[in-house]
Amino acid sequence: MKHDVPAKLIFILLERYLENKLGKVKFGARIPTSGPVSSTQRVVESAQLAEELGYESAWIMDHINNSFERHKQYPVGM
Repeated sequence: MKHDVPAKLIFILLERYLENKLGKVKFGARIPTSGPVSSTQRVVESAQLAEELGYESAWIMDHINNSFERHKQYPVGM
């Protein structure tokens, strides 16, 4: 059975239903602080972009390490 309800309307209705039942869902963004994209400037730009996009929070690790040598040994997240 085909429905002619636009997908956007379905998402709006679902969002309102869930907000009424559960409260507003809030999303945070994890900002990378290691690896080739972890310069101080990029961290700041990423946090500002997350804020512009409406994210509730920005999450970062408490250590900044952009040593590529470290990532050769531990390639997780590359």
